[in-house]
Amino acid sequence: MSAPPRNRIRAEQLKLRSLGAADSTALASFSCGEPDLDDFLRSDALRLQAQRVAYTYLAFFDATLVGYMSMLADAVVLETKERKRLSLSSQDHPSVPALKIARLGVADSFRETHCGTGLQGA
Repeated sequence: MSAPPRNRIRAEQLKLRSLGAADSTALASFSCGEPDLDDFLRSDALRLQAQRVAYTYLAFFDATLVGYMSMLADAVVLETKERKRLSLSSQDHPSVPALKIARLGVADSFRETHCGTGLQGA
């Protein structure tokens, strides 16, 4: 028995915006199937954003919360061979700035019905 076909996403149906204090109702019904990720979104994301540690962006599909991503600033420390490959001198800084995706969740219900979202094992 084959799985039902999954729908393609049209860009105009997907809206991204920053997490805000008024989003508690949308957060309460969100589930990506990973309790730790769901709990982070409900309990920690807004607090960390207020402290300017991590910023969370919500994805809405036809006005329903279907996913989120939390990002934070980071740095990558370069090994000597990487510094040489990038033609960096010994006087250049030993690390480069980076943006880290700290948390990422896609709603189970959305992943099951829409093509290419939250692929497991990818």
